[in-house]
Amino acid sequence: MGVRQLVRTALIGASALGLASIPAAAQNVTFSTSGTFSGGSCGATLCSFSGYVLQWSGVSQASWTPPADVSLGSFVVTCWGWPNCGSENILAGSTFTLTISQSGPSSGQSSVSGSLGWNSSSGLLSWTPNAGSVTIGGVTYGLTEDGTGCPASNQGCVNIGASTEYGGSSLSIVHDDVTTTPEPATVALMATGLVGLVPLARRRRRK
Repeated sequence: MGVRQLVRTALIGASALGLASIPAAAQNVTFSTSGTFSGGSCGATLCSFSGYVLQWSGVSQASWTPPADVSLGSFVVTCWGWPNCGSENILAGSTFTLTISQSGPSSGQSSVSGSLGWNSSSGLLSWTPNAGSVTIGGVTYGLTEDGTGCPASNQGCVNIGASTEYGGSSLSIVHDDVTTTPEPATVALMATGLVGLVPLARRRRRK
C-alpha cells in the first residue's frame, strides 16, 4: 500500500472515529418543567370538576444522559367531593400547556399545549398534546403515549385516572424520550480538527 493510500485510510479512520465519538461524549441534559391550565373549568394552576381537583406537579430539576426515558412531571387528581366524586368529566375547551426550561448543555425554553377532555375509549380524562416533541438547542424531548385508548396519531397522549373516594388521589406521569444531536459548534470543531490533519498528510506524502 502506497503512502498516499495510507494517508487516505488514516484520514477516513480518524474521521469515522471522531464522528462516532460525538454521541458518546454527549453531555447531561438538565431541565425543569412547569404547567398551566386554561379555559373551561380551569384556572391557571388547577381545574375543578365533578368533585375533583386536577393539578400539575412539575420537575424542579432533573439531569439525564441521553438517550433516556424520563419523567416531565405528573397530573395529580384528587377527589374532594363528599361523600364521593362523580364521573371523571371535564368541561370542553380546557387546555394544558407544558413548559420545559433547559439549563444544560444549552439554555432555552419550549412549550407544548393540548386539550383536556374525556377519552371514551379508556373511560378516563386525557391530555392530548398538539405536538409529539419539542426541541431546545440540540436536545429533543419526544413525548411518549401513556395509557391505552389514546389515538395513534396523538403522540404523547396521557390518560388521567383518579379514585372516586373522598380524599383519594392519583398520579399520571408524562413520559418522554430525551435524545441529542450534535450542535453546529460541535460539528465545526470536529471539522477543524480534520482539516488540521491535511498538512500532516501532505508532509507524509512528500517524504
